Amino acid sequence: MEKLKVLFHVSENEKRNTSLGNITNLLKDVGDEGADVVVLANGLSVKLQQSLK
Repeated sequence: MEKLKVLFHVSENEKRNTSLGNITNLLKDVGDEGADVVVLANGLSVKLQQSLK
């Protein structure tokens, strides 16, 4: 299977946990090597990036 390229856009801070759950579920389904995942965060959701550090 070809590696997936996936972009998650998070613009609402309240939805960051939902986005993280979606990313986790995707990687559980296709495996860590099955997808290249990029998260685009803007607005208040930039706090998502800070919480990942």
